[in-house]
Amino acid sequence: MCLSGLLSVLMPARSADGSRASEDTDYGGRHLGVGLKSSPARIPTLGFLAICALLSGCMLPDVCREDWPQWRGPDRTGVSREALERLVWPPVELWRENVGEGYSSVALSQGRLYTMGWSNGFDVVHCLDAAVGTRLWQHSYPCAIVDYNGPRATPAVLDGEVYTLSHEGQLHCLDAETGGLLWRTNVIDGRPRWGFCGSPLVWKNTIVLNAGGAGIAVGRNPPHRLRWRSEGSAGYSSPVRMKRGFRTLVLFFSEHGLSGVNPRNGVQKWWFPNITGFGVPDPVVCGDRVFVSSGHDEPCMMLGVRNGEPYTVWKNSNLQCERSTPIFSNGYLYGFDDGSRLCCVSVRDGSVSWSNGDLGLYEGWAISAGGKLLILGQDGHLAAIKATHTDCDSEGRRPIKVAARGPSREWPAPPAFSNGRLYCRSRCGLLVCLDLKPSAVRPGRGKKGR
Repeated sequence: MCLSGLLSVLMPARSADGSRASEDTDYGGRHLGVGLKSSPARIPTLGFLAICALLSGCMLPDVCREDWPQWRGPDRTGVSREALERLVWPPVELWRENVGEGYSSVALSQGRLYTMGWSNGFDVVHCLDAAVGTRLWQHSYPCAIVDYNGPRATPAVLDGEVYTLSHEGQLHCLDAETGGLLWRTNVIDGRPRWGFCGSPLVWKNTIVLNAGGAGIAVGRNPPHRLRWRSEGSAGYSSPVRMKRGFRTLVLFFSEHGLSGVNPRNGVQKWWFPNITGFGVPDPVVCGDRVFVSSGHDEPCMMLGVRNGEPYTVWKNSNLQCERSTPIFSNGYLYGFDDGSRLCCVSVRDGSVSWSNGDLGLYEGWAISAGGKLLILGQDGHLAAIKATHTDCDSEGRRPIKVAARGPSREWPAPPAFSNGRLYCRSRCGLLVCLDLKPSAVRPGRGKKGR
């Protein structure tokens, strides 16, 4: 077991009396997933054993598992902290399943996978065994088709509960272990043109959603009332946290601007208007700055906040992201400009460090794992690239087709990564699990892909 795994055992998801975690619990802690229980008498023993194991110099596995419990990972940045020393290429397909039509990505917690799809007039929430793809439970409810088939949002998993949002605005809370309905509510009257797309953000005892012009919040504790709301039309991105000192803001990218909101009471601390486009890519927090882009031949920009007011640091056309959200790392942004060119752009001044249009990927979604950019193109091609601010290098790994057989069509959702495995989902509902670990066994030599 790795250090983060040992720490997750030592920190229970609920208090000794069985109540919900404290008001200060969120995804920044280790209170993630299903069935994390611990008694006071057990903690010292486990702690002693953990310390002894680490001090004895025991061999750690090549992958130190980290959950991916929500949209774009633990911190909603698309970055995994797993230590994957070596990467197998091409990866080994472990299993594939059909989860119905839709645009929902994957959440992974405590060995379980959660996603959403649509079939025959119903949204369906699926829970699978992340290792072998066995279906553990599913929960369905009626949901109409509007413009695009299926749900857009990705589930969020915390404290043994799964939160899902339909494109019509139905918020559900399910038991993560059994799939039983714990509660539900309709978050707002009236939906954006293409439905609600932003994935739920769990902040302490509040569920924050991109609905209204600057978000709404629903209480996690009974009676699950609306805590605060805003007026206006929502965008299509997901809310993102931004910490400034001891204060937390939630950023909402709407059709008409970017808002910084206090998640405790919904007070809008600042607003930057006249950002054109549809607000599809998430805002990217780059330290004390925020990057926003919406493609459609509109410029991207970097914003700063001075004396409580946002201002433009730079504005240009070097990274026009229409759908996918760039990755921020060490002072640089990595993303797709105009859908076809992977670019590295300086956060400081917006200059292009390098640009590569020869990858054969279109409108790719990138995540960072094991020191590599793992990029899934909309056509289903997958690439693994070592990228720094000076260069990008495939290191001899040629892009592969995720689904070499069967229907795939469009792959509009970012992949998810946990325990050395990559999970890719297509719009028509094909979900594929790929193993990138050195210990991966190819089908016919032990493990069998389906």
